Amino acid sequence: MKISTVKTARRHIALASCIVIFMSLIGCSPGELTTRSVAERKQFVSEEYNHFEGGVFFSDVAAGLDVLWSASFRYGHTFKENAGFFVPEGLVILPNKNNTFDRASLSAFGLKLIDGKLFITVHDQNFQVLAIIHTHPDAFSQPMPAPRNDYQFGYLGIHNYVMSRYDLFDAYTDPRGGEFYDRLGGRTAYLKIPLLRVKDMDKSVASALWVVSEK
Repeated sequence: MKISTVKTARRHIALASCIVIFMSLIGCSPGELTTRSVAERKQFVSEEYNHFEGGVFFSDVAAGLDVLWSASFRYGHTFKENAGFFVPEGLVILPNKNNTFDRASLSAFGLKLIDGKLFITVHDQNFQVLAIIHTHPDAFSQPMPAPRNDYQFGYLGIHNYVMSRYDLFDAYTDPRGGEFYDRLGGRTAYLKIPLLRVKDMDKSVASALWVVSEK
């Protein structure tokens, strides 16, 4: 009986050690994971933002990215993928009415090319799209960028960033149209996005991303 108890205790200790190691790899402590999970189970962020109807703008990009992810869940369960555009002024989250648990639409706003650059039209104003980001919240879908679907407008040099449960990916194409992606780090490794680290960026961008830079 004592031997069995000791073996069980050792298995529990080994399991706990594995969990701690896993959490360290994804940049999160077990305590933080528990707190975050409890908080997420009580939230329906998408509804709080009226499902981003008409688009929701964030000059604080870090806050916007947190909302983008949180709104992918409904009371702790996968709800919908969400997508956003990085623009010189910050981050615009698109309406998610037509999104599903494994697909996010980019067609909520008018898209147009002006002098070889991509722009969106929101309330009759044009904003240049610097990059695209969307979420992969479904635990049973592949976390990494999907071929073709997650490389939109790559031919313009636009990067598509993908946030999954434990990863942040950068999807891009080469001049020949080849598709590649890099894992930048854990899901909240926002400063690994090159766009947010460029020192000679426009002043309006630097101002909009100042809160991100301070983290």
